[in-house]
Amino acid sequence: NEDISVCAEEQLPPSTKFWRPVTAGCITSNFGRRVDPMQGVYRTHAGMDIACRDMSAGKIYPIADGKVVLVNTVDRGGYGKYVVIQHKVNGQNYSSLYGHLQTIYVKENQIVSKDTNIAYMGSTGKSTGPHLHLNVCAGLNSCMYNTSNPRDYINFIIEQAIINNAKAQNSKIINSKHIDYFFLYKIYTKKNKFGIIIIIVV
Repeated sequence: NEDISVCAEEQLPPSTKFWRPVTAGCITSNFGRRVDPMQGVYRTHAGMDIACRDMSAGKIYPIADGKVVLVNTVDRGGYGKYVVIQHKVNGQNYSSLYGHLQTIYVKENQIVSKDTNIAYMGSTGKSTGPHLHLNVCAGLNSCMYNTSNPRDYINFIIEQAIINNAKAQNSKIINSKHIDYFFLYKIYTKKNKFGIIIIIVV
């Protein structure tokens, strides 16, 4: 059971190389092929979208210590306002891009840590609503092309823990669309009128 209510301060499991970029949120669109919400056609989604039900949790942090190499404060293009950070993790170089930002708090060439609030979630650029678009790339680059699945680097496994817990209790998961939440506002179990234990995610 992983408490990430303060993910910028709490260390993730040892097998995790990177940190989550927000303290709360849900994954609304994964990396890979999907129907483009703006154009309605299948396209490759170069990163991961993370949204917050409560926008007070919209602070964004780097996925690892690093150096800010690009800050775009002009609301135009696909990513709108965005920041690119370069990292060195376990001797390897990586880059990360944070897009659709509302407010940016860092400058180019600034050194940042996992605790640095680099920006605030927004809906700039081509966006259907407030969220963070996160790209992760191997190497030192603009992180707009040849991107990797953020799940290959960042631990988003808490939803699987919910499923495993439900199976262990022979329970039924209600509102399964919420299983992609990697934070939990509230999880509790109770018996329904038929005596079946259910897990409710709210």
